[in-house]
Amino acid sequence: MKGMLISVLIFSGIIFLFNFPKTSNGQNQTTSCKCVTDALTDIGKIKAGMKRKDLDKMFFVDGGISSITERFVYKKCNFIKVEVKFRFIDENNKFPKQNPDDEIIEISKPYLEHPFYD
Repeated sequence: MKGMLISVLIFSGIIFLFNFPKTSNGQNQTTSCKCVTDALTDIGKIKAGMKRKDLDKMFFVDGGISSITERFVYKKCNFIKVEVKFRFIDENNKFPKQNPDDEIIEISKPYLEHPFYD
């Protein structure tokens, strides 16, 4: 009798553990993580060799001081950012201006940060 009670409790505990997190986490992740999923998908589309104008469709330049590496903000969420290195079309100029045809050399993994305002 005691062994049967322990078996029922263990079985009930296993059923509870396997069912509870799936329902709770599954619902929360699909509703609250959509923006993050979209950002990861969009960022995954940006590759070295693409142009600044391709990046500008999904991101805008963050405020603050920048150099050859620029910080970009995801348009759907101002807290999701990436850093991008460019090969400037106007390489002869000491301070080249942004050009839609600048070539992306490298893009960082996305990270979270409060927006900068100039």
